[in-house]
Amino acid sequence: MTSQGPQTVLVSLLLGCLGLPIGGCGPQAAGRQATAPATASRAKSAILFIGDGVDDHQLTIGRNYLAGADGELAFDRFPGRAAAKVLTVLEDDPKTVEYVADSASGGTALSTGVVTSRGRIATRAGTDEDIPTILELAERAGKRTGIVTTASVTDATPACFVAHARIRYCEGPKDMLGTLGGLRPGCPQDLVANGGPGSIAEQIARSGIEVVLGGGFGFFDQANEAGESLLDVAAKNGYSVVRNADELTAVDTAATAKSGGKVLGLFGASTLPTEWAGDGGKTSKPVEIGADNKPVEPEVFACVPNPDFGTRPTLEAMTRKALELLEPAADGFFLMVESASIDKQAHAGNPCGEIGEIRALDDAVKAALEYQ
Repeated sequence: MTSQGPQTVLVSLLLGCLGLPIGGCGPQAAGRQATAPATASRAKSAILFIGDGVDDHQLTIGRNYLAGADGELAFDRFPGRAAAKVLTVLEDDPKTVEYVADSASGGTALSTGVVTSRGRIATRAGTDEDIPTILELAERAGKRTGIVTTASVTDATPACFVAHARIRYCEGPKDMLGTLGGLRPGCPQDLVANGGPGSIAEQIARSGIEVVLGGGFGFFDQANEAGESLLDVAAKNGYSVVRNADELTAVDTAATAKSGGKVLGLFGASTLPTEWAGDGGKTSKPVEIGADNKPVEPEVFACVPNPDFGTRPTLEAMTRKALELLEPAADGFFLMVESASIDKQAHAGNPCGEIGEIRALDDAVKAALEYQ
């Protein structure tokens, strides 16, 4: 879904079915008619929104709770809506379709336009060739760039825009040879000693991206192969590291832009806690059948602010700050904003966490519309 203005175009992509299609699932989505808004001028900047794992049923739950059955979310009012079917392929036979994907292959399709195999981060199935991403192309065109996410900044979807790796699990230097007893494979070919780019966190620490905001401190609080802390590597590369909402607010936007400085916000060890939770920690329960062979009405509970969220900035606040920091770009900017835990909370059977992430995405889109 797109909203077009004279300077900035907003594109809201709602990933469904384990990160495969945009705005829908399966053949039905591929047959929908797309509409494009008329434009009088070409936008210099683009803001790409991703709701990881979203499909119509999750949006309906969120919309019903947040705005009512007749209400609308911000992106419901966008003038254009379209859907696409994105495939995934087998690693050992890239000509053969794989019907179960993940956020890495889906994210790579979105960031590069190239179909790949599960787990790959902006690399080709079979050959391991790096694929240029839209963020990298924006940088080459002289645009400023940014990433905002409620996951770790090294997680699959944001990583697909900023890094290249054989497997999504190579988030920090400690992961390069595999983790969890081999259950999560490593990528030794990507070690710097083997001529590779290093872990995803290492690639971000050395990058030219002006704004990187999300979780993932635990992956940067590690040493690279040379024994140097990635936090020190990032600082030498011009990044100011901030850890909470107050520190992010205190970043002097004008001074940072003038000095050419960059901001790396790491507001949690890995994925950030959701902004909302069930009252009293309640989550969904399996349906129970009573003695009369009828379903037992479940306990009703409300969604409330999550006490575990703490002093972290909201997705809206991160989006607003990113826009402030990217704004002084003569040639425009590219910003990707991800509400990352809609899918994660659905897997966990946590409706309030899921609804809270949809609300966070909606608030971030509203902030971008105000900016536009």
